[in-house]
Amino acid sequence: MKKKSLKIGIFCPYNLSMPGGVQQHVFEQAKELRRRGYEVKIVTPKPRRALLIDDKDVVFVGTSARFRTPQHTSVDGSISVSNEEIDTMVETEQFDVMHMHEPLVPLVARQMLPRITCPVLGTFHAAMPETMLAKSIAGSISPFVRGVLKHLDAFTAVSPAATSYIGN
Repeated sequence: MKKKSLKIGIFCPYNLSMPGGVQQHVFEQAKELRRRGYEVKIVTPKPRRALLIDDKDVVFVGTSARFRTPQHTSVDGSISVSNEEIDTMVETEQFDVMHMHEPLVPLVARQMLPRITCPVLGTFHAAMPETMLAKSIAGSISPFVRGVLKHLDAFTAVSPAATSYIGN
């Protein structure tokens, strides 16, 4: 009897067609996990324009939109999605493990977390800017952060600076 391969979902909150460190990390992680024999699908919001990659192993939930950040940059990231769409994805894909990159990026990740039925790993990439505004916001987002962390079975950060969102 052949052993069933572990099915891994990797969530990326950003448009996969846009360049970025998180997107590159997700692609490389998926490639390596497949090389090791795992079944891997990337879960991401559907971009507003055509996706510029082969999407046979991509599952779309919701859509993306362009946002300006407080650091005077912009990002094409997830916006809300219907709970029914999330439930359909969870039921259809039957992931054994879900790896959520940037689980604090609103809004799809926060909607998905309580609905995911398998173990969830979170990876934090972003760092809080060293500004007075960021420091004052940090305290007010604590309830949101706690609401995300309670749904993660394990988490990691890519750098000491990325722990600024989740504490030390």
